Amino acid sequence: MTTEKNIQLVKSIYAAFQKNDVPAIVEFITDDCQWGIRTSASEVPWHRSFNGKQQVPNFFKALAEEVTYTKFEPQSFLASDDHVCCVVAYEMTVKRTGKVVKGNETHHFFVKNNRITQFVSDGSDSNVQNAWTNGGTMFDNQVLARNYFECMDARDLDGLTKMFAPTAKIHGLGPTPLDPKGLRETMSLFFRAFPDSRMPIDGVVANPNEVCIRHRFEGTHKESFMGIAPTNKRISMNGTITLQSDREGHVTEAWVHADMLGMFVQLGALTMPRG
Repeated sequence: MTTEKNIQLVKSIYAAFQKNDVPAIVEFITDDCQWGIRTSASEVPWHRSFNGKQQVPNFFKALAEEVTYTKFEPQSFLASDDHVCCVVAYEMTVKRTGKVVKGNETHHFFVKNNRITQFVSDGSDSNVQNAWTNGGTMFDNQVLARNYFECMDARDLDGLTKMFAPTAKIHGLGPTPLDPKGLRETMSLFFRAFPDSRMPIDGVVANPNEVCIRHRFEGTHKESFMGIAPTNKRISMNGTITLQSDREGHVTEAWVHADMLGMFVQLGALTMPRG
């Protein structure tokens, strides 16, 4: 009777899922329930562990926001006193890419006192990851980041401009966002004032459509810059830039943050108060 009762418990959870009744599902789990998908594809929002009644609803929230199921059919059940295994045939569309994924998953439910203590899913890792990234990987955006800085170091303004979508917005280089033409004009001023400038990369963090780069700007002040006459001083400042890309690898939006205050102090244009 225990095995049949456990199967009925899992069937109730599936029925609640198909109705998008997350509160009902939460009622079937323990306070410290561990819920997740066995995978290394952590960039997929629901491919990670969700622990406890406070976090488990986030699993279903991510699914509702990111995919549309057109098929979800439990095929067969195997059960013991504390474990239910079910093979589920599914078909879904990943909203961000429009890719359709279909196949089978194996769900494992671990049961204690008629409550789920752990849920583990196997089987959708590579298919879903490929659909989520549109066949790309995190490395693609790391290449995008490095290409950006290679253009900067080579003063390749044509190559830099081609990396951006025509409607791209660049934040942080003025009171209002710049378009690619504005970025080109702004960087030409930097290159003229610091003709030997380099922008070494110190760190890169990427996901399928966004990359954040921690870097430095180093150069010698040879020409007038923002009203400051040439000082021939060597400056170094830290910065970060976040690039958001589309499916074709063009930058659609960028956020630039640089230690301009530190630069002005190094150039002698500002004096910091002493503590």
